[in-house]
Amino acid sequence: MANDSDDSSPGNEDKMHKQDDCSKWIVNLPVKQNYLRDKNGFGPFRYATINAVLMGEVIENVVNQPVDTYIINTLFKPLGIENYEFQYSPTNEAMAGGGLKLRSRDLLKIGELVQADGVFQKNQLIPKEWINDCLTVHRMDDDSGAGYGYYFWNFQFPIGEKSMTSGWFMAGNGGNIVLILPELESVIVVTRTNYNSPTQAIETIKLVSQYIIPQLLTW
Repeated sequence: MANDSDDSSPGNEDKMHKQDDCSKWIVNLPVKQNYLRDKNGFGPFRYATINAVLMGEVIENVVNQPVDTYIINTLFKPLGIENYEFQYSPTNEAMAGGGLKLRSRDLLKIGELVQADGVFQKNQLIPKEWINDCLTVHRMDDDSGAGYGYYFWNFQFPIGEKSMTSGWFMAGNGGNIVLILPELESVIVVTRTNYNSPTQAIETIKLVSQYIIPQLLTW
């Protein structure tokens, strides 16, 4: 039972950061009774950071190395990203669920890599098929109306009084986003520090919609 939008949820992200052993705490969380799945095996959508933390551990088991080392060698080094800072748990686990510090210019490199179907300087760093899966709506968030792929959100951004454009973005605490606008062939990075605010995401969406996207249309 985990829902980052519900402060009372047993698996809320804020409760996780208070744990000495996050992995042990996560696997011992209670399972919701009468949890129903659809024909595709999915239950009701709730965003929970613990899923990303567990995915980091899955990756470690598959590649047989720490997830931070894997990210550095397969992504950061090829992209020329040298300034980074991972967040670690008390048991020295790299927190795949968030807390990674990167410069805006390096976040832009990652966004451009996704926009280019995983290709950087003619090298296929990420399989194109995986990029397509990431940028496919697999679930809908009933609270926000946004779609969700694999760690990417999908939102319809206004580009005028009547028109909309589909955008895919990674979101971080504080109101940070890396936004990919396929129809406009653009990538936008916004870094902010409005941490733990319930309005941080909508503020950034308004900022992008009102001030940045309209400028793209004039180029």
